[in-house]
Amino acid sequence: MLFAIFGAVALPLAAIVMYGVISYAVTRRAGEMGIRAAWGALPGKLLTLNLRSGIFMTTAALVLGMGGSLGLPELMKAFLLGVGTWYLLTLTAVAAILGCAALVACYIPARRATKVDPIIALRL
Repeated sequence: MLFAIFGAVALPLAAIVMYGVISYAVTRRAGEMGIRAAWGALPGKLLTLNLRSGIFMTTAALVLGMGGSLGLPELMKAFLLGVGTWYLLTLTAVAAILGCAALVACYIPARRATKVDPIIALRL
């Protein structure tokens, strides 16, 4: 029960932190987006470029995290009573929630950056 409470608290915190990190990474690319827009890139292409890079980072992080967590139930089973060896449904649900948070974290700043004038974006 204690692990369930900790997990219920940690999941929204992880989603918020991941949103902040990815949002910061996309916002840092505003100058690059300004240059691309000045050279004639369409807003849809800029949005796709940011979404693709954010989804790539998220996929790599989720694959590494899920790979590392597959051995964790065996370790927990050795120390605690009543812990099963596979919680695949929970692992998949957490990965889906964090993946959705990452997609939103990429989309919102990228959408905002495509609406900025290229001259203003170059000053950032």
